[in-house]
Parts: sequence; structure tokens; C-alpha cells
Amino acid sequence: MRLTVLNEHAGGPPTITGEEILRNVWQMEMGHSKWIDIAILFGMVVLDRIMFMWIIKTIEKVKPIIRALVVTRTNQSTHIEDSYSTPLQEAGM
Repeated sequence: MRLTVLNEHAGGPPTITGEEILRNVWQMEMGHSKWIDIAILFGMVVLDRIMFMWIIKTIEKVKPIIRALVVTRTNQSTHIEDSYSTPLQEAGM
């Protein structure tokens, strides 16, 4: 099945095929197999899944470390605030 499209350029043939559009207008190489394209697409899917799993596993390992740092910093800041209390505040007045 060949796709033909009306040619709007002056001086050219009245119709142009899809292959000519891909080759001349979009400058695509038409010499390789569709199986190469499918293999590349499959490789991209596999690589995306591997990267997704790596990101998820990294987040699982890093999140507790970040939470521990936040907790220790908030504990340090409340300890510092308590050290600035005056004797009247300590007596409850």
C-alpha cells in the first residue's frame, strides 16, 4: 500500500508518495529494517524500567537518612531554644 499526497509545490508532480516525503522532506534513511526499530524500542522500554527501579530503590534507602537528619536538627534547635530560657521562665512565671 502506497500513500500518495497531493503536491502543493509548483513545478512538481501532482502527487507525491509518502516514501518521497520521508526521504526528501524529513531526510530520513529508508534502508534499515523495521526489526531494528522494534529492537531499539524494546531496549528503551527495558532501560526505562531499570532506571525506574533504580530510582525507587535509591529513594527507599535515602529517605530514612534524610528523616533522621531532619529529626536530629529539630532536636538540636529545640535544645538550643531551651538553653535561652530565663530564670523567670524556668520558675513558671
